[in-house]
Amino acid sequence: MREPVHRRLEGALRREIGSGGLGPGSALPSEVELARRYGVSRATVRQALGGLAEGGLVRRVPGRGTFVRPATGSAAAPVIGLVVAGLHGLFLAQILDGVRRAAGQAGAAITLASADRGPGHEEAALREVRAHGAAGALIVSSPASAPPPALYGEVLAQGFPLVFVDRSPPGIDAASVTSNNAAGARLLALHLARLGHRSFGYILSRDYPVSSAAERLQATREALQAAGVPPAALRAVPVRGAEGDPARPHVEQAVALLLGAGGPPSAILCTNDELAMDVLFALRRHGLRVPDQVSLAGFDDVPYAELVHPPLTTVRQFPTEMGARAAALLLALIRERRASGPRLLLPVELLVRSSTAPAAGHPNGVATDAARP
Repeated sequence: MREPVHRRLEGALRREIGSGGLGPGSALPSEVELARRYGVSRATVRQALGGLAEGGLVRRVPGRGTFVRPATGSAAAPVIGLVVAGLHGLFLAQILDGVRRAAGQAGAAITLASADRGPGHEEAALREVRAHGAAGALIVSSPASAPPPALYGEVLAQGFPLVFVDRSPPGIDAASVTSNNAAGARLLALHLARLGHRSFGYILSRDYPVSSAAERLQATREALQAAGVPPAALRAVPVRGAEGDPARPHVEQAVALLLGAGGPPSAILCTNDELAMDVLFALRRHGLRVPDQVSLAGFDDVPYAELVHPPLTTVRQFPTEMGARAAALLLALIRERRASGPRLLLPVELLVRSSTAPAAGHPNGVATDAARP
């Protein structure tokens, strides 16, 4: 069978690079020039350049062009890929800031692709960053866009390192950097139990069952049961709606469903702080005061968590450190030519603020400003 045109072009460019006609670090001719020179379409040129990039021979820099990679053993810093679930949310912004700082200190470039467009788009985003010359990738996206686990295995088997950030997919031998979600959830659940609360609601974010959210819910259940709270006393309600839809209407529906299932619980926990803010507004629309009638807690400690009224009890994560540690781990894997690495757990802190209070009829609470597991 005749070889496809883009493969023949890819072979011609490989030979030109291999012969020294295009030296390390030099720019390839533009897509327009290559199409004219070889008598092919620009789409064919793009396919050929993508194959060279996936093979590690060139790197593609959006807006600048395509460049021959330095030979193996060169001291040049690599390009790292960053696959994200959109560019929204304070927590994600802090993670990305950590990635940017660590990459900048190492002299590494970043190529970014979004995977928030629906099921399976993470696979397309991975192809995109590889085509742009990434030597490895950080995955900071949602399971809603994730491919089947076998795809990760294939990528790792090709020697392409992956580091998952704020999520550890089960059944995959890949590196990750996450907070100790279970420890944080236990601290928060025990804090509320010691305040005398015996009926709980749990509002789950739309990315559930991402591993971080699932770990928090499971640890909450276990901690409450250990404190003598029966399993039926915790009612979990997910927020519906597609990623990218305005969150607040869907949060209000979830809160209404929770309140309608036997009346309001005395305490509500939320997967994250931004969700807790929307729950706070929804409770007010139902005429419920926080913490007088319902205690409310989040997770993350985003910058404005202490600025709302009442200030939010939460579990502090360190997302900037998370992003920096993930980037440093990926760069180490690239240097050591390893695809898989360790799963790192970062510490968390419980921050008790004014959104939680003793349950009705409970005389005392635990006054703790911060705690570490």
